[in-house]
Amino acid sequence: MKTVTYILFCLFLSVITIAQEKLQNYTDINGMKQGYWEKNDAEGNIVYKGYFSDNMPIGTFLRYHKNGVIKAEMIYDSVDQKKASVVLYDDAGAIAAKGEYYNKLKNNVWVYYSAENKPVVEEQYVNGKLHGIAKKFYPSGKIVESKSFNNGLLHGDWFWYYEDGTVRMKTTNNADKRSGAFFIYYPGGKPKIKGNYEEDYKHGKWTFYDEKGKVEREINYKKDIADNQAELDEKMSKELKEMDAKNGQIPDPQNFTDSPESFFNK
Repeated sequence: MKTVTYILFCLFLSVITIAQEKLQNYTDINGMKQGYWEKNDAEGNIVYKGYFSDNMPIGTFLRYHKNGVIKAEMIYDSVDQKKASVVLYDDAGAIAAKGEYYNKLKNNVWVYYSAENKPVVEEQYVNGKLHGIAKKFYPSGKIVESKSFNNGLLHGDWFWYYEDGTVRMKTTNNADKRSGAFFIYYPGGKPKIKGNYEEDYKHGKWTFYDEKGKVEREINYKKDIADNQAELDEKMSKELKEMDAKNGQIPDPQNFTDSPESFFNK
């Protein structure tokens, strides 16, 4: 009797195993993915695993780097399947970014991290476009840069800061173009450069100061062309180059991830 029971039990397990194998990577008669799916590349490395319902990922969905380390952990909302909270990892397993996708587009707040797990960039998105305040941070956590976006375009206030929190540069943007007053300050807060932009061109009088507040020179511009073009504003160029160099030291968010589409099964 025990032998018969054991044989029946083994047969039952075999049936369950076969059923599970058939259900894995299952596509229904309408061509829609259903249930548990797992995909491997040509070398046998796992690419992703997770569950589908009517072709839509549900629950927790994992994607992997070539070395087997988790690349993205996406948790789909139980009510709205278009919404997924996501954590992205580098190939060493460190967190690279946290954010949300809605309908496969970046949405709400995204934070990007350094290898030391410190925030380096914080951005706000609406339907895949930058919208709101974007910030970059020093390793200390203090803000390096703060700028406003509207529907993917630079629009509104733009600031650069020294690490002690004092303003280094401030200006405004209008539809992705610098517009209005432009200021650069010395670390102590005294003005270094005062000028104006019009449609992204230096326009009007630009004044350069020494650290004591004394005017060193004044240059008049008309659409980026100085009255005396031979008199190059070296201080201006140097200041902007320094800021550009510092900006380059802070990772671009796009360097943390592939294109958004790479995290979704096609």
